[in-house]
Amino acid sequence: MIKRYHLEGKDFYIGGFSIGGACAVKYAELAAENDAMVKPKAVFGIDPPLDWERFYNSAKRVVRISAPGQVNPEVTYMIGRIEKEMKGTPQTALENFHNNSPYSFSDSTQRAVKTLVDTPLMLINEPDIQWWMAQRGYDYSYLNMPDHAAMINELQRLGNKNAQLVTTTDKGYRMPGHTKHPHSWSIAEPAALIGWLLQPKL
Repeated sequence: MIKRYHLEGKDFYIGGFSIGGACAVKYAELAAENDAMVKPKAVFGIDPPLDWERFYNSAKRVVRISAPGQVNPEVTYMIGRIEKEMKGTPQTALENFHNNSPYSFSDSTQRAVKTLVDTPLMLINEPDIQWWMAQRGYDYSYLNMPDHAAMINELQRLGNKNAQLVTTTDKGYRMPGHTKHPHSWSIAEPAALIGWLLQPKL
């Protein structure tokens, strides 16, 4: 892509929404870990799931505490997909969860986050717990917010002065119809995000 679009010498930024954001963060980690030719200058994620162990365990809990027929099909799909991609469960293949997650709360080696100590990272989340409980019956265990706060906290403690958690209020709406939903692209304020990406980092 660099050759095709004549991007030699240009700064590279990467980010995304939801699983796209998870992929962006993981790409940045792998690029740093493997000393890739192309490394992002800064990274952002808009409400991405980061810890697949936490996600899996919380999805199983959603199924367990829900009445028959009331589970969102996406929840059961993700359980099966994670088992396939990780080649097991956290009980049988924990190492795969640690290797493939952008962040792992249970990985005391901090293997993944240590690769981003020198990379600016912004995670954006709208923790509207009242909406989630009323509309989906989810509590904090199934939301991505715990991943975000824990990862940014660890990065800051490791010395990353450009690791930032942004929380919003009443910004999450989806089109068409401007329907309220906190897990939305709209929680990111475009001008502020681009401004952060482009500002000089210390």
